[in-house]
Amino acid sequence: MADKIENNLNSEIESLRGEIKSLTDSVADLLRRETDHARASVKGLTDNLADNVSSAAHTVGDAGQRLAANAQEGVRTATSKVEACIEKNPVQSVLVAAGVGFVLGLLSRR
Repeated sequence: MADKIENNLNSEIESLRGEIKSLTDSVADLLRRETDHARASVKGLTDNLADNVSSAAHTVGDAGQRLAANAQEGVRTATSKVEACIEKNPVQSVLVAAGVGFVLGLLSRR
């Protein structure tokens, strides 16, 4: 009778070991799948972030180029106006330039 109980307990223990192994394998598989899913999600987010940063950088670069082009156009316009004024009033332009030079000369002596 004791042998029968011992065999029965050994059988139950082996059955529990098999169930524990199966449960361990299932948990490990679930963790693997969830880790892969999380890795894919993080990769997608980082790719999105990289795209957004790149897009923002291009936008800022484009805005800078537009500002530089507008500044160059403003300088060209001002230069054209000054040249037209000098051509229209050459004597006055020379007198103004001489006056500015004289004032700068006085200031530089101090």
